[in-house]
Amino acid sequence: MIWLLCLLVSILAVKFLIFRKRPKNYPPGPSGLPIVGNLLQLHPNRFEVFSKLRKEYGDVFSVDLGSMRAVILNDYKLVKEAYSRAELAGRPLSSLSADENGIIRGIGFTEGRVWMEQRRFALKNLRDFGFGVKSIDSRLQQEALETINELKSKVGIPINMYEQFDAAAVNSLWEIAAGERYAKDDPEFIKLRYHVSRLFTDGGSFFVCLMFPWMKYVRPGNLKAYKNNYAEIHNIVRIRIKEHRETYADDVQRDLIDCYLKQIMETTDSQSSFYKESGDINMVYSITDMIFAGVETLSVALSWITLTMAHYPEAQDKIYAEIQSVVGLGNLPSLSNKAKMPYTQAVIMEVIRFTRFVPQSFRKATENVELNGYIIPKDTAVFANFTEIAGDPKVWGDPDNFRPERFISEDGQNLIKHEAFVYFSVGKRACPGESYAKDQLFMFVAILFQHFKIDFDENSVKPTLEGDPGAFTLYPKSHKLVLSNRQE
Repeated sequence: MIWLLCLLVSILAVKFLIFRKRPKNYPPGPSGLPIVGNLLQLHPNRFEVFSKLRKEYGDVFSVDLGSMRAVILNDYKLVKEAYSRAELAGRPLSSLSADENGIIRGIGFTEGRVWMEQRRFALKNLRDFGFGVKSIDSRLQQEALETINELKSKVGIPINMYEQFDAAAVNSLWEIAAGERYAKDDPEFIKLRYHVSRLFTDGGSFFVCLMFPWMKYVRPGNLKAYKNNYAEIHNIVRIRIKEHRETYADDVQRDLIDCYLKQIMETTDSQSSFYKESGDINMVYSITDMIFAGVETLSVALSWITLTMAHYPEAQDKIYAEIQSVVGLGNLPSLSNKAKMPYTQAVIMEVIRFTRFVPQSFRKATENVELNGYIIPKDTAVFANFTEIAGDPKVWGDPDNFRPERFISEDGQNLIKHEAFVYFSVGKRACPGESYAKDQLFMFVAILFQHFKIDFDENSVKPTLEGDPGAFTLYPKSHKLVLSNRQE
């Protein structure tokens, strides 16, 4: 037994010495420890540490996250340059995003031909089902109104706002994917919401597997639970796919599943990600990826927006005044009003920037690549540090002040598209649902604040704007808010 332990230690020591040796012209960074790399130095708040490292090493530096090499980009211009490069469009791979055969599937974590095909398909067909076109108006109004009507029964009662929004987010995306909407008390809907939410809150397992691939053998229970959430969602998606096959008509595509089925039936290239069984599996994973990304975007963003507005009631009043002026109180806000409501849009953008609830984005070098004078070796993770970008005084002037006006022209008539606002990411892997996400956020915010004013619960401690880490975003700490009617 002792000799086995000595052998293991020796192997780890040799691996560490090899790993520790930095490639020529690699970005500078702090020295790390065996096995854990720089992880201990990054505790408890890695973004505060990153800010200090930026001052020491510059806009591009490196850290070792366990067994994963990582380059951190802290300047938005560098992020745009890097993420526009095909060589930096990969994803750090994790066994948690693979199927039972160890193959990465879907759109969120694939790369190369599979990713390009799935992304191209998503962009085309999501656009056909309303992403970025006027036909989405009534769907978004319906979803927002259902939420508003439920909230009317809770006026004056302290409520958890996140719980009010995640159901709407799931239903909105499920209608696009499967052509149907759930009743809120449907057992399958409750199950789907539960497993989607667990993917967010248990997201640490994903990054543990990235940094320490061998952990799946040491603590398989946590990782198994995370993968089980995916499996449960996949099973629900497979049930709908089976039903769609039984009722499929070639001349009518009712929803995204029908579009997938048509694409799979028409594909004859055996190397395509849409070919036969491979196409079926990628369909399940891509739809799950879409739901995962879309639900987190809407529900977490609206949770932060409502909490931030409770902190800044004057911003709520300005949104309401803009709604009165542009829409009127007897009409519903629509996407046709959006261009004339720059303040409402600016509040959404400023909440995203100010709270930094999207702290980072990550890519992977698929081959050796030069960036800003440094060489980034193949398989190195490349992180865009949105937290540092959002708080950079050289970019924003007063980043610690909540000031929506920074996104509005001097005459107050137009929204300014600030080039450092990169939260839906940029370049090769920019969010395919960006236009839909922006429209959805606008509609919910406009209709919500047309009807309600939001305040703190007087009987509870005033919540801060600090967040807790989830899978890919920060969540507001547990809190409750109180609604009051704007209109009778």
